[in-house]
Amino acid sequence: MPLDPSGTVTAAGPAPVRGLAAAAEEVRAALPPPEQLRDAPVAPEPAALVSGAADGWSFPLWILLVVPLLVVPLWAAGVPLAKALRAWRRRRRPGVGAVVGAWEEARDRLRAYGIPVSAGMTVRDLASAVAATDGAVAEGLRNLAATVDVALWSGAGPEPDSGERAWAAVDAVRRGLGRRGVQARIRAALNPTPLRAPR
Repeated sequence: MPLDPSGTVTAAGPAPVRGLAAAAEEVRAALPPPEQLRDAPVAPEPAALVSGAADGWSFPLWILLVVPLLVVPLWAAGVPLAKALRAWRRRRRPGVGAVVGAWEEARDRLRAYGIPVSAGMTVRDLASAVAATDGAVAEGLRNLAATVDVALWSGAGPEPDSGERAWAAVDAVRRGLGRRGVQARIRAALNPTPLRAPR
């Protein structure tokens, strides 16, 4: 549409120029009656966006609530049970195996309480590491070290009661660690780190 704010073109021209209102009226007159108007067609949704319920499948939301409720009791029961079964197997090893199993059990109990233990540490190394903070634990480790030395390095082999003495030392270590309090014992019981070998 030509724009003529001053009106000079309209005044000088042979015929008046149509305005916006006239053009809108022409378009309105060209439209079909209201009862014949239809909505424009809409493209169907992509298959990837359609909910799974459309093809008979839907994700059960109750699983999101049940899974956490199952994980907590399984963790609370499974980790201590795995440790108890492993200790039982270690104690039942024959000969020098029971002494070695006692050392492994004492080492893993210390790891459960957060005491750093490396794969290359000996029983005496660990006793020296905890002597400043846990005297009872260090004493149990020293008794265990004496039994391990006789069983592994004396050349005479383990004595008949070596396994019993080694596990008695483990019990002393366990009692010494238990003095750290109830919360420390619970954290140690639920700590899964000792189920893996130290690095």
